[in-house]
Amino acid sequence: MSIRVLLICREGIARQKYLDACKGQDARIDVASSFEDIYKAIVKTSYNGILIDMPTKIITLSKDKGRIDSILELYPVARLTFNDKSGQLCVFYSNQVAGSGTLENFITQQCRSFTARTIRSDRRRDIIFNVILSKSKKISDENSERTVTMNISRRGCFIFSIGDWEVNNDAWFIIKELLDQTPIRGQVRWKIDWGNEMSIPGIGVQFTDISDSQVKEICDKSSIQV
Repeated sequence: MSIRVLLICREGIARQKYLDACKGQDARIDVASSFEDIYKAIVKTSYNGILIDMPTKIITLSKDKGRIDSILELYPVARLTFNDKSGQLCVFYSNQVAGSGTLENFITQQCRSFTARTIRSDRRRDIIFNVILSKSKKISDENSERTVTMNISRRGCFIFSIGDWEVNNDAWFIIKELLDQTPIRGQVRWKIDWGNEMSIPGIGVQFTDISDSQVKEICDKSSIQV
């Protein structure tokens, strides 16, 4: 079965070099350079992995860094650089064995074993809700953090936090603006640590235990279509 990979890279010499390096692989390579193109691609198409040109991420996608990082958390990712003077192409990815950093190895070893997936199509709204956040269902002043959401959808939100969180942690929180003050349970799907390249620190949370009335109220207050 053919592997499908998304290449994130601006137009230019580097993009063509990456595409040339992928020739001969049992993989279809799609290309995107803007956040809008990336979002459209991963909503409608299932991918086994992502290739991202680091200059494109730093220069072109810097304003969307938080959203880009949330996407990269969900896939095997190879970070690419190309030196047009030396012609050297460098590949970096997780669990890379010394001397094995090639696009071929990434595609055959990382992408082939990953079940292709899309992402949710729910668009998040930039809206601030006051939140009491805790790692415990029994939320108290001693174990909680007073904070806010930075954005929200009917399935999840991003909460500002400088706490010690790990991916897959349970997060319990109360949204003060809701009539129903029952703690909402979520799972941390991604995080941004404090001091990480001028990004807002916090956790991306997927709702796992939330009432229908709370979802409706969130949608009503955020002007999100139910």
